[in-house]
Amino acid sequence: KTVKNTIDKVTGDYQKAEAQANKIDTADKAYREDVKTYNGYVGELQNRINTRDGLKSEVDALRAQLKANSGAEDSVYGPIVAAYNAKVQEFNDYAKEVDTYYNDVYKPAADPLKESIDNQFAAIEADSVIYQDLKNELVSSSDQLDDVMIEVDNATQKAYVRAMTG
Repeated sequence: KTVKNTIDKVTGDYQKAEAQANKIDTADKAYREDVKTYNGYVGELQNRINTRDGLKSEVDALRAQLKANSGAEDSVYGPIVAAYNAKVQEFNDYAKEVDTYYNDVYKPAADPLKESIDNQFAAIEADSVIYQDLKNELVSSSDQLDDVMIEVDNATQKAYVRAMTG
């Protein structure tokens, strides 16, 4: 009866540990999907910022040309001014577009997603602690089964020897 009870305990402990591991796996999958979505928003925002920064560099380069040609005649200076003004307008329009994306798309989607990701991570960590406890309990139960099985093994060997020498 002791062996059966110990086997039942090992089985029950295994089932608890397995259920907890499955819970963590499911939570981890959802967490990774949300992280992927969040990173998509971050990547899109970063691409837009990089494009804006590239336009700013072009504006700065044209500004340097303006300064370098400030004393030049109108036929040289005029096209530089026109190009500079056009690039400034392009930069301003795009910067507004980036700000609109940030305020209307990124913030409303990414902020709650980030909070959810943080909460999911904390829950996975807490579930992992529970899993470790269950795993340790399973190892302990398995050790108890080993101890109980020694008695069964000894009795089996004695019976075998008696039967062979009997």
